[in-house]
Amino acid sequence: MKRVMNWFRTSIQRRLFLYFTVLVVPALILLGVTFYRIASLNMARNIDQYSEQILAQAILHLELYLKDYGQDTLAALGDEFVTDFLSEK
Repeated sequence: MKRVMNWFRTSIQRRLFLYFTVLVVPALILLGVTFYRIASLNMARNIDQYSEQILAQAILHLELYLKDYGQDTLAALGDEFVTDFLSEK
């Protein structure tokens, strides 16, 4: 106990260090945890939005591809050369 009291009496620099440690460090830790939580929630929200956009675009492109494929197939079946070729076999 005597050592602790002597440590406080010896230097203002040590007292300032102790006050800094007791007051500022926990506040910085609290701020860091808070900002980390906010940033991670925002990032998760953005990831969800971007994933939905990418999925919607993929579905749209797939539908367009299938529509073009169907139109090309119908056009080929309507061609006289193709119908003659298919009827020969």
